[in-house]
Amino acid sequence: METKRVDKTAEEYLEKIAKACIKRKVTVAVAESVTSGFIQLLLSNAKNAQSFFQGGITAYNGAQKTRHLQIEPIYALDCNCVSQDISIEMAK
Repeated sequence: METKRVDKTAEEYLEKIAKACIKRKVTVAVAESVTSGFIQLLLSNAKNAQSFFQGGITAYNGAQKTRHLQIEPIYALDCNCVSQDISIEMAK
């Protein structure tokens, strides 16, 4: 039963995100790591996803983060790509 509550809550949030994006005429793109594409999966299943969801990238290791997200390589290696600064860069 608990799973259904989580699913319902996720659907409610997705509906709010979709409506807000469509109303404001903005879109969303995602860069993920630890979530392994889960946010992309959720957004792509929202009603009218094509109207606001651009897609995303799952950059799970340091090489992909530095290559595709322009994370500074030496810093990434030093912290194994796990830091607040890298999270902020991925969010941008």
